[in-house]
Amino acid sequence: MLSKILVGLDGSSHSFKALEFALELAVLKPEIKLTAVCVVGFSRDLALFAGLSPEQYNAFLKEKASKTLAQAENMANQKGIKISTCVLEGDAAEMLSKYARTEGFDHIVVGGRGLSNIKGMVLGSVSHRLLYQAPCPVSVIR
Repeated sequence: MLSKILVGLDGSSHSFKALEFALELAVLKPEIKLTAVCVVGFSRDLALFAGLSPEQYNAFLKEKASKTLAQAENMANQKGIKISTCVLEGDAAEMLSKYARTEGFDHIVVGGRGLSNIKGMVLGSVSHRLLYQAPCPVSVIR
């Protein structure tokens, strides 16, 4: 029985489709508690590549995550649904799995394709890795 759903957002159109799916579930079953999470994957190499200090780059990523979560809150408010938000730092699949486990989520919803880079293609997508790491069922929305 669904009671707590974790939605992984990265700002991509697929992640917002995942949010729309979770919001529709919450419309059908109002007792569902939704939490939208953005994971900031800081990389010193990417910061240097972008010509920023690590501190500047990390601040940029956190600001982007905050804007993404604000958009999620707006989408939820338009449907009359309360949603919690959270920014985590680290590897997206690992952090979403860990957060779901420690906070007792019974379902994770993510987009099928996100804002990945070459590293993501080599190591495997977040959604693919979540299917194996998550402590609960995962819905991948395309």
